[in-house]
Amino acid sequence: MSAQVPGRDLEIRSTAGDLLASAPTVSTRRVQTYARIDNKTPLIIGGLVSRDMSITQDKVPFLGDLPIIGNAFRSKQTSTEKREVIIVLTPYVLQDDDAVSRILPKDDDLFDSTGNKLFRDAFRIRSQDVFDLQFLAENKRLRIYRDLARELIKNNFTFAEVDPFSEFRDDTIPGEEILVHRMIYELIKRTEVDMRVNPQRIIYFEEKDYEGYNVRFLESMLAKLGDGQTPESFFKLNPGKAIAITYTYKRNSLARQDLASEPIPEVALVDCPNRDAWQQLLWDMNQPNSDGIDRYTIIIQGGRDIVRLQRAIMLKMIVQLNGGEESLSLDNFSIGKILHTPELGSDAVTVIDADVARYFFHTELYYAAIIKRIEETLKLFDDAIDDPSVQMYLEPGANRADLE
Repeated sequence: MSAQVPGRDLEIRSTAGDLLASAPTVSTRRVQTYARIDNKTPLIIGGLVSRDMSITQDKVPFLGDLPIIGNAFRSKQTSTEKREVIIVLTPYVLQDDDAVSRILPKDDDLFDSTGNKLFRDAFRIRSQDVFDLQFLAENKRLRIYRDLARELIKNNFTFAEVDPFSEFRDDTIPGEEILVHRMIYELIKRTEVDMRVNPQRIIYFEEKDYEGYNVRFLESMLAKLGDGQTPESFFKLNPGKAIAITYTYKRNSLARQDLASEPIPEVALVDCPNRDAWQQLLWDMNQPNSDGIDRYTIIIQGGRDIVRLQRAIMLKMIVQLNGGEESLSLDNFSIGKILHTPELGSDAVTVIDADVARYFFHTELYYAAIIKRIEETLKLFDDAIDDPSVQMYLEPGANRADLE
């Protein structure tokens, strides 16, 4: 236990008496004890941290300074202040993971760490940020596939790295990172950290006629399609229209021309009369293209879509800062855990890319996206498990009979 000692700062002064530097004096106390106590029984540890003495003197001006009779016009009071720290430890023996939520402290801003000079802001995941996903965890159909995948991996560990079996590794659910994207999005909304992304400094890349990229600001493009002055004019002068910014995933391509083409989106003006049409467009334009290559599209119809884009950009930064996509599992995103958030200056430039477009899509149509992902994975599972080279690692009688 440590506490600063008032009035005992270490000071370094120049020969002229000017203060050059100072450092606080810290009093440190260590308490060590051993105890054997029952479950759920509080253990109280206390200790004196500091004792401060202060002297207060009051006097009547001039009269209090007179000799002999001055004592009648002045007074002196001495007070002593003691400070202690009381630590209450209550142990809980947990029989299973479900019992953890019962003993977690309530949601409070005190558990968040913000405004630090040397460390990033950190926010505690609250109950309101986490979805109830029992309907997926307890789904009988998914459990059958999970059990089959577990048996395959147990008998041949290489299946843990082979799709679609890897989707069930460590008892995960196919596409569960999509749900985590949405839950982090809810935390971003609650904490308003998306306001750190300056909409005036959002850029995208445009292909040059010869080599490299041109950098374009999103607001400049909106203004150009409006009155040429303000980005808001686009929405006023183009009713029933929206801007679609589409990225095609080319990271697995071996073609030379695809090496640096992914960061360059296709930008188009599309018909979008209302929000229902916007959702349908968002779904349709985030499906694989005719060659089966994944593509992701940002559709901007109004100011709310700029806000969603800011949140998608912040989501990408938070994912990178907290372990990357590999760490996005439902087990890792639970109540009480901490998420670190990036600090951005007001003039910081942020870039739209394929990952930002994917987060933009997942945070809006997350439910439809994960259901589609699950069904696609199960179809691949059905095809793969009929292969004799896979069947040989299953126990006799272990199949999908329960599904038929």
